[in-house]
Amino acid sequence: VSLVCVFLFAQRATFASAQILIGSETAAKNQVIIPLGSSSLSLSVGGQNSGTFTVVNGNPYVVTASVSGTKLNLNGLREGRAAFKIQETTSGTTRFFGVRVQKPTNSQPLPQYLAIGTVSQDTEDDIKFWEAISSDSSLNKRTDYRYIYLNGGPTNGWSTWGGPNGTRARTFIRNSQKWGLLTYFVWYNIPEGGESYTTDLANIADAAYMTGYFQSLMLAINICNEESPDEPVGFVLEPDFLGYVMQANYPDLTSLNKPAMVSSAYGKAGPLRKGIDPDFPDTIKGLVTAVNYILRTFAKNIVFGWQINVWASPNPGSALGVMHATEVMGFEKGKQFIQSSAEGVAEFYNAAGVTSYGADYIFFDKYGLDAGASCKVENPSQCPWFWNNDLWTSYLNLFIKPIHDKLGLPVGLWQTPVGRIENTQAISPYTKAKFTPLTNVYQKYEDSASTFFFGDTFVTSGERYNYFTVNNYADSGLVADSSKGSITWRSHMPDTAAAGVELILFGAGVGDSTQGSGSQSNCPSDGFYWIWKVQEYYKNPVALLRTCPPGCSEHGTCNADGVCICNSGWQGRSCSDKACPNSCSSRGACDTTKGVCQCYRGYTNVDCSVPICAVSPLNNLVCSNRGNCALGKTSIGACTCDAGYLGSICELTQCPSSNGQICAGHGTCDQSTGTCVCSDSYFGSDCSQSAASAPVSIQIVTTGSWTGGGQYEVNIQNKDPSRTVSQVSYVITVTGGTISGAWGFNQDATNKNLFTSPSAFFGFSIPPGKTWGANGMGGSVGLVVSGTGSGSITVTAALKDLQWAS
Repeated sequence: VSLVCVFLFAQRATFASAQILIGSETAAKNQVIIPLGSSSLSLSVGGQNSGTFTVVNGNPYVVTASVSGTKLNLNGLREGRAAFKIQETTSGTTRFFGVRVQKPTNSQPLPQYLAIGTVSQDTEDDIKFWEAISSDSSLNKRTDYRYIYLNGGPTNGWSTWGGPNGTRARTFIRNSQKWGLLTYFVWYNIPEGGESYTTDLANIADAAYMTGYFQSLMLAINICNEESPDEPVGFVLEPDFLGYVMQANYPDLTSLNKPAMVSSAYGKAGPLRKGIDPDFPDTIKGLVTAVNYILRTFAKNIVFGWQINVWASPNPGSALGVMHATEVMGFEKGKQFIQSSAEGVAEFYNAAGVTSYGADYIFFDKYGLDAGASCKVENPSQCPWFWNNDLWTSYLNLFIKPIHDKLGLPVGLWQTPVGRIENTQAISPYTKAKFTPLTNVYQKYEDSASTFFFGDTFVTSGERYNYFTVNNYADSGLVADSSKGSITWRSHMPDTAAAGVELILFGAGVGDSTQGSGSQSNCPSDGFYWIWKVQEYYKNPVALLRTCPPGCSEHGTCNADGVCICNSGWQGRSCSDKACPNSCSSRGACDTTKGVCQCYRGYTNVDCSVPICAVSPLNNLVCSNRGNCALGKTSIGACTCDAGYLGSICELTQCPSSNGQICAGHGTCDQSTGTCVCSDSYFGSDCSQSAASAPVSIQIVTTGSWTGGGQYEVNIQNKDPSRTVSQVSYVITVTGGTISGAWGFNQDATNKNLFTSPSAFFGFSIPPGKTWGANGMGGSVGLVVSGTGSGSITVTAALKDLQWAS
């Protein structure tokens, strides 16, 4: 397999001499949006409409593609997304980008079939995995979603990883769009590190911790609003948190009144305002409903749901867990026990408020580690998580579906192991031989999840044969041949959809788990089995099944599409919710227990139709959270901005002054950021420092040239005799060309060209009297320029800001 991996994942170039541009682009975008039907887009390299191009399409189910000369011809077949690879064969210039096909209504469609996703990072291994797009469907790497954790707490957690201010999340969304994928984030910040019931309770009762928590949540929301304003982003909320609370307290529902400092979300430090937003109590239920409200109110396009634990019930029935009840108690009695456990879980999570404010999903995880890592696989009947066909069937039909029906929300399965039952008889399309064995060592553990969902034939013996052939549900798709020791399980994707599941997010819960996507040495540790099974599934994906809950709660009738048509005064999937006036004018959430609107901030009246104060269009923050709103009665109120801010909704920021003048009179103020844009001769946050007198100079050195372009290196000289430079910002000006590439410190973790700002940042120490660059200390930073005409190219640099080491 290792040789195959080397072939599949060719080394990516650090930079190219020019970018491939599509249509009217002036800079490469992560995603191209096209309508249904035919589209023809021009292709160019470095501004020149010439070259020989090839295209690889990662999802011909959604869009077909061909190249004719310098035209990319696309035919949108249905709403959805695809990953594309375009290459200009003469230069080798390559571009990856996503295509989204949408209707004229600008809808942002979610898959209308049982969708698949996987855990993913933005490491080099993951990048190589996703960019191994293939026209051979067996070798392709298509999924619908990928997910990553936003975790670690509000202080030193996710927002600081990979760069400042949430770079981890921004990069993940951008790459997902480029690879034709939708993004999911696992929001996991009640614990900072190790989790437990006592740890979680201590953190939510800590006012300072929760202030940071809500600020971190708003940062994540704002990143999604900015990076994905017209694409859905999913959130799986706080895994294990409510599971711990239920396990320790059920059936005592008053445990949901345990203290949680939701009041930390109010005031200038948080997103909520007293008298404008609902008054959420300082309790666990108050925390759940406040999080839902914040997501629904401030996020443009986030879909979200809370995670439910199968182990949440304080009475698991046996040491093996709830699903083994049919083995421990007898089949019929065990089935009743599992259903009773599901009813208790639904009661507790419903009481906690997980469905409030229009939550979109509920999420379930089986266990975050493949079964083979937690027990002796020779006797799987004694393994808590190595389930046979019967236990999986109980999980879907006796646990997930009843909770789905009770809570009235579609289901996502999350962190589902990718491991398979060993000794599969399938032939790998990569090696043309049987798949590499899973030997139950690090990252090569067995599980039955992939076998159950996708179907497979495997060979085993002894206790394993006896266990995996148990068939109390009389599943006709379970076929066994004792003479050969072979067992076939059919695909259970149709059963999964029938249980209310709309997406399955597979993935390793811990580093030990079997890997199904990009991992060590560029190859998934399962030998590409999981991703191959996914591609096979996409040949005939299972349409989502929507069926009416029993009787539509006696408040409606069921139509032929499996949708309840509710009587007047009732609403919801099962017509069990009381309707609110005018559907709250789409400006509020309906309290379906009372039929009363809970208006979003900025609106009032019984149907939330009357605006009362000004809000930010980015995230609905009143007066942009930078001032106070004088509430109006029948018209929009006026904002009184805090010091340093101005504008009708306090959306503008004042710039610093020096010598009584804004930007010292040597620049202009960008009020959107409160940043001075200095003239060429000055720098500093207030433009008060003269570049001419600064002891640092920046020089541009030509290191290569060709017809229509060139390569330029940046040299930075520290002339100060005693101080060390720690950071330098500078502005590049190009005449007669455009910047098309960069290398060295002029790239961030996503290889984004930072010159396109057109500012660049250098953060490496330069000792007194030294020069960074090939003409001095060594090292290299620079840029590639492509000409825009027949004239000469000129590149200059000007100092923008300077910091000295302390």
